Amino acid sequence: AWTYYDGQTGAWRLNNSGLKVTVENEGNVVIGPYAEPASPALGAQLEFRGGAGADFVRAYDGANLRFRITSAGNVTADGTYTSPAADFAELLPAESGTSAGDVLVIGSDGRLERSSGPYQTSVAGVHSTRPAFLGGDRAEAEPGRVPLAVMGVVPVRATMEGGAIRPGDLLTTSSLAGHAMRCDGAERCFGRTVGKALTGLDTET
Repeated sequence: AWTYYDGQTGAWRLNNSGLKVTVENEGNVVIGPYAEPASPALGAQLEFRGGAGADFVRAYDGANLRFRITSAGNVTADGTYTSPAADFAELLPAESGTSAGDVLVIGSDGRLERSSGPYQTSVAGVHSTRPAFLGGDRAEAEPGRVPLAVMGVVPVRATMEGGAIRPGDLLTTSSLAGHAMRCDGAERCFGRTVGKALTGLDTET
């Protein structure tokens, strides 16, 4: 298992059947006995572990455990996750032919498909372009599933069929497949919106 101490001694260390390899912060490589730091809890400390039941990664700030990945795949962190993407998506079964930015509805068989008419009550969300968080159990490797944005900020195809779109307008499905339009009227919009516009649209699509 590799262990990294960035503090009093600062070194990468590999233990394997008694062989100890240390790569020091200065780049020196030492093969042989390794002296544990007198105070290994001081400073930042990143540990790469292994073995049944052992955490794969642990990171400390002093004596405080800040981040860990367990052998079961669970991730725990004290801080925030940062990504240039801005939405949470769930991988769900879908018909072929959808693409990023498409407005999606729930088909008669439960699979997602491109929207095809105005004010569809079956509207589900938007085909995510690049989700920051992606839900699904290894589904990214399976065909026939697409990332449906269920929360956050996501690009969406849109049309002026319902009039010019302004920031803050409610969006619904339109007659142009896969495109959103401005939703007009509270009664017509109820249960038929995909979200609110953050930017405007004053061109055809």
